Amino acid sequence: MAKGTNKSYMAAVGLILVAGSAVVFGQAKKAGKDPVSPAISSEKIIRYVREKFGISDNVALSLDPFKGSPAPGFLSSAIEVGEGKDKKTNAFTISKDGHTIVLGNLVALNGDTEKAIEQQIRQSSKLPAAVNLTVGPFRASKFPSLAETKIIANDGRSQQVQTFYLTKDRRFLVVGSVFDLDIPPRVEALRGISLTDQPSQGPVNAPVTIVEFADLECPTCARLHQMIEEDLVPKYGNKIRVIFKEFPLYQIHQWAVNGAVACQCVYEMNPGAYVSFRSLVFQHQGSITGANARDALIQYGGEAGVDGARLAGCLDTHASLPRVEASLHEGQSLAITSTPTCFINGKVVVGSNADDYHRAIDEALAARGLGPSGTGQRSHPSKPRKKSQ
Repeated sequence: MAKGTNKSYMAAVGLILVAGSAVVFGQAKKAGKDPVSPAISSEKIIRYVREKFGISDNVALSLDPFKGSPAPGFLSSAIEVGEGKDKKTNAFTISKDGHTIVLGNLVALNGDTEKAIEQQIRQSSKLPAAVNLTVGPFRASKFPSLAETKIIANDGRSQQVQTFYLTKDRRFLVVGSVFDLDIPPRVEALRGISLTDQPSQGPVNAPVTIVEFADLECPTCARLHQMIEEDLVPKYGNKIRVIFKEFPLYQIHQWAVNGAVACQCVYEMNPGAYVSFRSLVFQHQGSITGANARDALIQYGGEAGVDGARLAGCLDTHASLPRVEASLHEGQSLAITSTPTCFINGKVVVGSNADDYHRAIDEALAARGLGPSGTGQRSHPSKPRKKSQ
């Protein structure tokens, strides 16, 4: 990736990551007690969080007492994930009608609202002064308790548009993720995922669809890819379809964006070579660095059956970058915070634990009246399997 374009891309995507990436925000702030609305159900919140983020029933979840929030119409609390020294505290705010939950913070906006929003976004995203931010008109949002505005980030080379939410009185900006507790996460996920013109393997009419958001520089993603190719595909055959989405964690990985761009270049040039290319990159992941990534990606593209010169041209001009950005937007809208994150017929599964994937697939097949063998019999519980390392 050319140096100038890389900076442009990073600055623009930095804006996107403010609105939807962070879920764990540390200790909840103390506030005075506030009567809990009968519309708010702690059980409903816990159930929603488990399903939304793929948290196993084996992991303890509990809510702190609800307290007053500086934002009118909202209450604050925190959800405790895990136990003992591994316990993490995640602050959240919920509307008093029990419909809207904000996983993150409501940040006070002082003075001129537009300037305060710009300042907060610039500070949170660490955007350089060269990136111009434009705050759009305020209007009603799909969340009854919140208004919305569209922010345009432009660095002179590229432009990004992102929706941000704020309280209806325009005094507090949402920095985090917003969800409607009345929409089941599985339904929400299926609505938000594009399945057309995407790299995939397996038949379109397969009863189980696995949508994988992954980062080529992520070691756990490499383990999952190996499991898909060596375990899931051989076992389930034409009963599963895997759709691959790019979700490069550029904040911590040097060549993840280059890898994502190369993947989409390969797909556009030769869709049949995509899985082979991806497998080669994952197999050699440990030897690829920021310095040699371009040459390595071109080499593995050639080994997968793609013309090296064409791939080099696509990679150098970032011709497939819009596809990567679209995938990132989609992942952020789904509140993905780590890779790999998969949706198995809408159910979230995070990580590469083989047991979790077999269980989710078997449950999805059982829901369709199918067993692992593909017959009309329902599947039986999976035998214990060795966990991925």
